[in-house]
Formats: sequence, C-alpha cells, structure tokens
Amino acid sequence: MSTNAVATRRSRRFDRGEIRRLVAMYGFVAALHIVGFGLFAYYNARYHDLADSQGTLLYAGAAGLAYTLGMRHAFDADHI
Repeated sequence: MSTNAVATRRSRRFDRGEIRRLVAMYGFVAALHIVGFGLFAYYNARYHDLADSQGTLLYAGAAGLAYTLGMRHAFDADHI
C-alpha cells in the first residue's frame, strides 16, 4: 500500500467531535422512533375497546401506513 493510500484512509476517519455528533443524531432519531411507537401502544391500549372485544390493534394499519409513507418521504431526493 502506498503512503498516499494510507494518508487517504486516515483522512476519512471521524474525529471524536464528529463521532459525538453522529451518536447524538442517531440517538435522537432512535428516541423519536421509541416515542412514536410508545404513543401508538398507549393510544391502542386506551382505545382498543372501540374496535372489538378481541383486543385487536385498532390503529395498526394506519400506523404502519403512516410510518412507511413517512420513511419514504424522508428519503426523497429533495430531503437528502
């Protein structure tokens, strides 16, 4: 391996500040997912009596659709 290739590999590594920011960003996104799924579970448990007596997931279809459409929208070319 040439010295230029080694220097290029070293320049691609993240420093500690960048790693901290990446961990914070991904942690925040994970926290938003946890809060969202938690709210879904809360409202499903609170209002499941309206669906039927079997305790099915009342809003599971709407929640799944909203989640997948939101993820598709997040990765649109104008958002990246």
